Amino acid sequence: MPKGKNIIDKMNELLFEPIPQSLTDHEQTMIIRYRDAYTHWLEQPLCSDSEIRDYLMSNYQLSQTQAYRDIINIKLLLGNVREAGKEWHRHRVNYLLEKAAKMALDGQTKEATAISKVSMALIKNNKLDIDEGEEIPYDEIVPPTFEPVTDPLTIGLKPVENLRNRINMLKEKYIGEINITDIQYQDIDERDQTTVL
Repeated sequence: MPKGKNIIDKMNELLFEPIPQSLTDHEQTMIIRYRDAYTHWLEQPLCSDSEIRDYLMSNYQLSQTQAYRDIINIKLLLGNVREAGKEWHRHRVNYLLEKAAKMALDGQTKEATAISKVSMALIKNNKLDIDEGEEIPYDEIVPPTFEPVTDPLTIGLKPVENLRNRINMLKEKYIGEINITDIQYQDIDERDQTTVL
């Protein structure tokens, strides 16, 4: 394990890998605890923070403060899974639909209908019913048109009276003073050059 990594980086790399002996006993215990809570939360995506807190406290004899610290770190790790976005929401909807199906089979049709409606709302809200392969219609995108103007008022400048005359006067004043002399091209024999050190 490279030195200097924080515990979240270590956990992220080792979440589903064999635990190396280079970890301290504290880190080994922590990764086992994080794995368990991580897996529990994936299996029960509707668990609240307080339910996960109670799970950690009862299974690992943690204080409430430590359980909440673990929850913060586990959420950071879960974030790597949730980055997939739609996959996470699909997981939640599938969980709810399985629960609704079980309730319907057990004769709890009212509850099953309610859960199904919640699932449908989640599907609509998270756009799970839209095809991900849908391409952006680039050919229909119209770029903005810019029209060049000579009016300085468009950028907040005051117009200058007799601008053309002023430009000509400035040209005469400054360009007229410059003497331009054509210099003839000459071949130089580099052998005659002396080297200056």
